[in-house]
Amino acid sequence: MQGQYGASALIKIPQTTDLRRYQRVELDMSLSCPGTRDDTCAVWDHTVQLFICCNPLGVYCGQELGRWITPFRRRIGRWLTDITPFLPFFDAPTCNLTMKTVPWAMAWYPFLNIRFSELSEPTVNVTVPYEIVPLFAGGKTTFDQTYNKNFSPVTFSIDADVVKVALEAVITGHGSDNHNCGEFCVTTHIFTVNGRFEYVRNFTNPTDPLGCARRVLDGVEPNEHGTWTDRKRGS
Repeated sequence: MQGQYGASALIKIPQTTDLRRYQRVELDMSLSCPGTRDDTCAVWDHTVQLFICCNPLGVYCGQELGRWITPFRRRIGRWLTDITPFLPFFDAPTCNLTMKTVPWAMAWYPFLNIRFSELSEPTVNVTVPYEIVPLFAGGKTTFDQTYNKNFSPVTFSIDADVVKVALEAVITGHGSDNHNCGEFCVTTHIFTVNGRFEYVRNFTNPTDPLGCARRVLDGVEPNEHGTWTDRKRGS
């Protein structure tokens, strides 16, 4: 995976009627490097994004399915990411997946499997997502003093028979503001619904000097080069 176009693969998935049987969908992704030593791996920590397109004429074509941060010059990294809320993205029997990072970085060798899982007790009543309303497009929005201006209010309707609505957001701490603190800032992100209900996500990781080191069990790759142990925001 390298350059402007990244790496792409065409896959076949279960039929729509079969997809509804699954209560969990996960991305099993790992990264390796061209050689057998860490010095063949890319430096710095960059964003890796996975985009999906199953129906080229559909509303979900080109949506982001997964996002990771590359380990700083470490050739071993593996992550299991729950993407169950994005099940409606698989809206055709054949899907194109494209994985990209910054085009100037050294090459990575990605490996990806998609896990579709059923509950061991099929009698349990579980809600399964059937529609997604894209609200805000991220990935290229730098966190700086003009950040809030990138997100205008969005209006949409919800069917009367809907039993559950969930807000899914992936927020990483890359960028830099007028204080030049980038991912080391403490930030608060507020989602306001109908002008009354506020859902708040605080990133307080930067207050802990070992903020990343303490999250190895959550997927942080240990013993990276650079300041991998330092506090950083994002989730």
